[in-house]
Amino acid sequence: MSKFNKRNLTPKVLSILFALLMWIYVMGAINPRVTRDLSNIPVDLLYIDELRQEGLVLMDNEEFTVRVRLTGRRDEVYNVSLDQVRVRADLRGFRLGTNNVPVEVTAPNNVDVDYNPRFIRVELEEIVSKQKEVRVEVVGEPAEGYAMGNPQYRPTVVSVEGPESIVNSVEYVRATLNLNGERENVSVSLPLQALNSRGGEVTNVEVKTPYVDVDLQIDQMRTVTVEAVTDIQLAEGYRISNINVTPERVTLRGQADILAEIESIQTAPINISNLQEDRTVEAILVLPEGVTVVGDNDVTVTITVERVAERVFTLERDKVQFRNLANGLVVNQEAIPQTLEVTVTGPEDVVTEIQQENISIIVDLQGLDENEYTIEPIVSLPFNIQTQIDDISLNPTDIQITLSSEIDQ
Repeated sequence: MSKFNKRNLTPKVLSILFALLMWIYVMGAINPRVTRDLSNIPVDLLYIDELRQEGLVLMDNEEFTVRVRLTGRRDEVYNVSLDQVRVRADLRGFRLGTNNVPVEVTAPNNVDVDYNPRFIRVELEEIVSKQKEVRVEVVGEPAEGYAMGNPQYRPTVVSVEGPESIVNSVEYVRATLNLNGERENVSVSLPLQALNSRGGEVTNVEVKTPYVDVDLQIDQMRTVTVEAVTDIQLAEGYRISNINVTPERVTLRGQADILAEIESIQTAPINISNLQEDRTVEAILVLPEGVTVVGDNDVTVTITVERVAERVFTLERDKVQFRNLANGLVVNQEAIPQTLEVTVTGPEDVVTEIQQENISIIVDLQGLDENEYTIEPIVSLPFNIQTQIDDISLNPTDIQITLSSEIDQ
């Protein structure tokens, strides 16, 4: 090599070294190596659907996160967006129970990556399906004067699917039917909710039949009287003085069109023979189909009896009273028997207290002129006695009288 070339080589090498030193200086001072921490980067769990196909499910659906550290030149590190940092965990191949699953992090190649934790702990549980009872809860009330029956629904059991431990905590599934013054029957489809033994909602399970069909009968109520139906054979010398039903009225419930035709409700027949004393019996109400009683269906019937007595009173002819006799007329009583018999029949305690002076035999002559007449007298007793007796009769039932002028006498 010539001396000239040697002299030219040295400056070139020095220039290259100077440029390299300047680049190192610039890169170190102007664009130095830096570290950037990214916290709470979510872990993307891969192949969850494949787990379900194998009959497994991930428990505790918490969001796994890691802390990622990027190292490199400032401009390159800070040019990395969060979308360029991928954090994944592959769940394939893991089995029932607790598993430590490795975490993989990828970022642009021009930066170094470090992260923590390197593993996440996941719990895999078997997916099971079990039959659970369906219950329907009714909240609220129908309209005033109406009553609801028991809800009828289908299905009565449904399958609940999910992690075994969670499915086992499901006590039943419930639908809620809300009422607000309904007057007609209700038919509705309601969503089902899984609940535990304390009535709290159980999540992370699937009710395979999510709806239940519910029918609820809304009945009208009506209060009617109770009638006692009796077939009573009394002992000789007795009569029924009173029949009392307790309660006298009952409230019925049923469909409005049926209740509209009911004015009263009867008891089943009460059969008693040779009755000679008061008797209280239990009776059952005879109800039309589709009608029920609000409360007890039994009623109490009390039959009160009393002895019957008969007394015959003999009254003289002059005890007959003539009323409304026209002026100028007189009554000829010669055709009237000397004595008349009055027979009174009724309760023994009433009949025995009657005095002869209590009895009146009255002949009403209103509008009668001179002539002969056959008249049926009226026999009466004081009002308080008359209303209690059964019968009062006169023998003879008719009497003969003659009306004539006073001048002719």
